Amino acid sequence: MRMLVVDDEVDIANMLAEYFRMEGYEVVCANSGTEALAAASTGVAPDIMLLDVNMPGMDGFEVCRRVREHLSCPIIFLTARIEDVDQLDFARPIAGRDVVPIGMSARSAVVPDVPSVVRLALVSARP
Repeated sequence: MRMLVVDDEVDIANMLAEYFRMEGYEVVCANSGTEALAAASTGVAPDIMLLDVNMPGMDGFEVCRRVREHLSCPIIFLTARIEDVDQLDFARPIAGRDVVPIGMSARSAVVPDVPSVVRLALVSARP
Protein backbone atom coordinates (compact mmCIF):
# COMPACT_ATOMS: atom_id res chain seq x y z
CA MET A 1 0.00 0.00 0.00
CA ARG A 2 1.50 3.32 -1.09
CA MET A 3 0.87 6.46 0.98
CA LEU A 4 1.65 10.07 0.17
CA VAL A 5 2.17 12.24 3.27
CA VAL A 6 1.99 15.98 2.60
CA ASP A 7 2.91 18.46 5.32
CA ASP A 8 5.07 21.59 5.20
CA GLU A 9 6.33 20.76 8.68
CA VAL A 10 9.11 18.30 7.89
CA ASP A 11 9.14 16.83 11.42
CA ILE A 12 5.42 16.02 11.22
CA ALA A 13 5.75 14.45 7.76
CA ASN A 14 8.74 12.38 8.90
CA MET A 15 6.99 11.24 12.08
CA LEU A 16 3.95 10.07 10.11
CA ALA A 17 6.12 8.44 7.46
CA GLU A 18 8.16 6.55 10.05
CA TYR A 19 5.04 5.32 11.82
CA PHE A 20 3.35 4.09 8.65
CA ARG A 21 6.52 2.47 7.31
CA MET A 22 6.62 0.42 10.53
CA GLU A 23 3.01 -0.54 9.75
CA GLY A 24 4.08 -1.82 6.32
CA TYR A 25 3.16 1.12 4.09
CA GLU A 26 5.39 2.39 1.31
CA VAL A 27 5.52 6.10 2.17
CA VAL A 28 6.51 9.08 0.07
CA CYS A 29 6.72 12.52 1.72
CA ALA A 30 6.12 15.92 0.18
CA ASN A 31 6.67 19.19 2.02
CA SER A 32 4.72 21.57 -0.23
CA GLY A 33 1.77 21.58 -2.57
CA THR A 34 4.07 21.59 -5.58
CA GLU A 35 6.02 18.58 -4.28
CA ALA A 36 2.73 16.79 -3.56
CA LEU A 37 1.47 17.27 -7.11
CA ALA A 38 4.77 16.00 -8.52
CA ALA A 39 4.77 12.95 -6.24
CA ALA A 40 1.12 12.16 -7.03
CA SER A 41 1.63 12.35 -10.78
CA THR A 42 4.94 10.53 -11.25
CA GLY A 43 5.71 6.89 -10.68
CA VAL A 44 3.17 4.70 -8.92
CA ALA A 45 0.07 6.58 -7.80
CA PRO A 46 -0.63 6.65 -4.06
CA ASP A 47 -3.38 4.44 -2.64
CA ILE A 48 -4.09 7.03 0.06
CA MET A 49 -2.99 10.58 0.93
CA LEU A 50 -2.51 12.33 4.26
CA LEU A 51 -2.79 16.01 3.37
CA ASP A 52 -2.14 19.03 5.59
CA VAL A 53 -4.71 21.77 5.03
CA ASN A 54 -2.70 24.81 6.10
CA MET A 55 0.47 25.05 4.00
CA PRO A 56 2.14 28.17 2.60
CA GLY A 57 1.72 28.78 -1.11
CA MET A 58 -0.64 26.07 -2.30
CA ASP A 59 -2.90 24.92 0.54
CA GLY A 60 -4.30 21.42 0.97
CA PHE A 61 -7.63 22.33 -0.64
CA GLU A 62 -5.91 23.39 -3.86
CA VAL A 63 -3.68 20.30 -3.81
CA CYS A 64 -6.81 18.17 -3.43
CA ARG A 65 -8.57 19.96 -6.28
CA ARG A 66 -5.62 19.38 -8.61
CA VAL A 67 -4.99 15.79 -7.53
CA ARG A 68 -8.63 14.95 -8.17
CA GLU A 69 -8.09 15.75 -11.85
CA HIS A 70 -6.26 12.43 -12.20
CA LEU A 71 -6.47 10.42 -8.93
CA SER A 72 -9.34 8.99 -6.94
CA CYS A 73 -7.52 7.68 -3.85
CA PRO A 74 -8.87 8.46 -0.36
CA ILE A 75 -7.62 11.77 1.05
CA ILE A 76 -7.33 12.40 4.76
CA PHE A 77 -7.03 16.07 5.65
CA LEU A 78 -4.86 16.87 8.65
CA THR A 79 -5.23 20.12 10.52
CA ALA A 80 -4.70 21.55 13.97
CA ARG A 81 -6.72 24.70 13.33
CA ILE A 82 -10.42 24.88 14.16
CA GLU A 83 -10.94 27.27 11.23
CA ASP A 84 -9.65 24.56 8.87
CA VAL A 85 -11.96 21.92 10.34
CA ASP A 86 -14.90 24.25 9.66
CA GLN A 87 -13.79 24.56 6.02
CA LEU A 88 -13.57 20.81 5.40
CA ASP A 89 -17.21 20.68 4.28
CA PHE A 90 -16.01 22.88 1.41
CA ALA A 91 -13.58 20.12 0.41
CA ARG A 92 -16.14 17.34 0.06
CA PRO A 93 -17.42 18.39 -3.37
CA ILE A 94 -13.81 18.65 -4.56
CA ALA A 95 -12.56 15.39 -3.13
CA GLY A 96 -15.68 13.24 -3.06
CA ARG A 97 -16.78 10.80 -0.43
CA ASP A 98 -13.26 9.76 0.57
CA VAL A 99 -12.35 12.92 2.47
CA VAL A 100 -11.85 12.07 6.12
CA PRO A 101 -10.97 15.10 8.24
CA ILE A 102 -8.84 14.86 11.34
CA GLY A 103 -8.99 17.93 13.51
CA MET A 104 -6.89 18.10 16.64
CA SER A 105 -5.81 20.64 19.14
CA ALA A 106 -2.19 19.50 19.19
CA ARG A 107 -0.19 17.96 16.35
CA SER A 108 1.18 15.33 18.73
CA ALA A 109 -2.33 13.85 18.88
CA VAL A 110 -2.24 12.95 15.21
CA VAL A 111 -0.55 9.54 15.20
CA PRO A 112 -2.95 7.68 17.53
CA ASP A 113 -5.95 8.82 15.44
CA VAL A 114 -4.59 8.42 11.92
CA PRO A 115 -4.25 4.60 11.70
CA SER A 116 -7.93 3.98 12.40
CA VAL A 117 -8.97 6.76 10.02
CA VAL A 118 -6.68 5.34 7.32
CA ARG A 119 -8.30 1.91 7.71
CA LEU A 120 -11.77 3.48 7.57
CA ALA A 121 -10.93 5.50 4.45
CA LEU A 122 -9.49 2.48 2.65
CA VAL A 123 -12.50 0.32 3.51
CA SER A 124 -14.98 2.99 2.45
CA ALA A 125 -13.12 3.52 -0.85
CA ARG A 126 -13.67 -0.07 -1.95
CA PRO A 127 -16.31 -0.52 -4.63
